[in-house]
Amino acid sequence: MDLWREAEHLGMDVELGGEPGEEEFPRFTLVRLHMPAQEGIVRLEALIDGPSLTGYLDLYANASEETVTRAKVSLFPRKEIANVGIAPLTSMFLKGPVRDAAADDYRPRVHDTDVLMIENGSGETLWRPITNPAANQTSTFSDTAPKSFGLYQTEREFIDFEDNEAHYHDRPSARIEPRGDWGPGSVQLVEIATDTEFMDNIVAFWRPDAPLEAGGEYDFDYDVVWSREDPPQDFPVQIVETRSGRKHDEPGVRTFVIDVTGTPNGLTPELQANAGKVSDVVVFPLPEHTERHRVSFHLDPGDAEAVELRLTLRDQGGQPAAPVWLHRWTPGRDGGV
Repeated sequence: MDLWREAEHLGMDVELGGEPGEEEFPRFTLVRLHMPAQEGIVRLEALIDGPSLTGYLDLYANASEETVTRAKVSLFPRKEIANVGIAPLTSMFLKGPVRDAAADDYRPRVHDTDVLMIENGSGETLWRPITNPAANQTSTFSDTAPKSFGLYQTEREFIDFEDNEAHYHDRPSARIEPRGDWGPGSVQLVEIATDTEFMDNIVAFWRPDAPLEAGGEYDFDYDVVWSREDPPQDFPVQIVETRSGRKHDEPGVRTFVIDVTGTPNGLTPELQANAGKVSDVVVFPLPEHTERHRVSFHLDPGDAEAVELRLTLRDQGGQPAAPVWLHRWTPGRDGGV
């Protein structure tokens, strides 16, 4: 485990109030590595400094199959900071089944993670496939007192990636679990357009609603859980994979399929879109995968520049039977679907 690289993920991203995209990344100016107080536990302290704030990081990390990094970050702003990113996770997504036109590549998938999952404060679990858009985009998931959010690698076999150098099937997932009440704010997902796998183009972090006031003290305690395990879907039905592609007999229309497993009998799909037109929403078993069902639908975006999709699978009693599936459609790199 590279503690210094791990500490980089535990800092913050300060977005200043000037031009769009203007950012500030505070530095670790002093790092103290303690002798282990007990076997398998490492403690690290660091001082944080930047033009807009100072801060302190206290970090404990274990070393096991599922590594848990316990972090406490204290921030002392020098001036008001309206936009701050707490507990940022960075990743890379070049191509995958939800959108693979970004690269002419022999590998079926090229990504460190492919799903953002959020357990929000209102009891919902949100499942948002990551994509490599044609233009940079930010998604905001408003919340109060989130339970967790994380970037997950959901495919774990070599055949899923066919990469004998990068070993993407072995890349760890990371989940942020806040300790205490973080109040109102939002999980932010930033997806940056890229044509290379050598750029971390995915960022997820927590942004408080209220600005950090000059002269104040702000504490954020949380765990980072690093794991190769599947995302924790505590539902009768689990989402397995998302795919999309053009509907070849109807130009401009796109087909989406979401594969699920578990006990999907009697599911009712409830699909919402804020623009365009969705049709042919069906759930059916896959004979070739006896443990799987598939949810399929068509999207005609029309003249929309973006379409927000929300799919809820309900059981016979009307309760959510799986995480809420979310996706943002935007035009492809050629301007089409």
